Amino acid sequence: MPEISRRGFGAALIAAAGAPMLQSAADRPNILFICADEHGGPFLGSMGHPIVKTPNLDRLAAGGVQFRNAYCGSPVCVPARASMMSGMFPSDVASYCNSTPFRKPAPSWGNRLRDSGYACWATGKLDLTEGTDYGFEETGTQHGHSVNPDITSLLRAPMCYRASVRNDVNGSFSKAKPHDDNVLANAARFLREDVRGTTKPWAIYAGFTAPHYPLVADPKYATVYPPESMSLPDVPLDYLDRRHPIFEQMANFQRFSTPIAAERIQRAHTRISE
Repeated sequence: MPEISRRGFGAALIAAAGAPMLQSAADRPNILFICADEHGGPFLGSMGHPIVKTPNLDRLAAGGVQFRNAYCGSPVCVPARASMMSGMFPSDVASYCNSTPFRKPAPSWGNRLRDSGYACWATGKLDLTEGTDYGFEETGTQHGHSVNPDITSLLRAPMCYRASVRNDVNGSFSKAKPHDDNVLANAARFLREDVRGTTKPWAIYAGFTAPHYPLVADPKYATVYPPESMSLPDVPLDYLDRRHPIFEQMANFQRFSTPIAAERIQRAHTRISE
């Protein structure tokens, strides 16, 4: 796989999207965009993680590009998605917190691709503004913060508590069918059926919720990632003395100031690793 920079990759996409009259559909790349909520880049087998096993993603990585020196547009979910979809700073598209999802005026990359001749589909978690045209034919998409804004993001002085977050640091197993199975089925249908009905180059967005909480996994992962074998965070004795005041406030906000039982943390790690 050839070396390529983030700027070089972006330039190649812009060139592909911006010259519809100069290229045939066969010359323009098809795009499969997978977004897994709260899935950190290092937690991949292809990135050398010592515990996490991701054979399918590793196969995709082997035939594509991995960015090992990249950053997110925002540490907060909704503004990060606004940046990811627009290619702009969240503040430039008026997305500041989980109560202000991306609406416009800037086009999304889906709009740009569709306007340059691509067939675009989307399924799963987008978390933008419901009812807005982002260039995709949407099937089973979710825009949760548009429908039910996180009003805690509007309260700053004093910072309120998000009382339920502490309870999510845990993990359980269930045979119940996860919502992400529907996302996978929709994306597979796009690839197997819908793309066969178009002569255009295509772009597919598949937004998965996992590993975002609630942390519930299929029982088969209890043997792949035994909770008792999961490592615990290495917290130095002087950590609390050195912690920045904003992180102190965030710990209070999420009710993390009081230590959480080790076995709960290990169960949470099992689910996140899955």
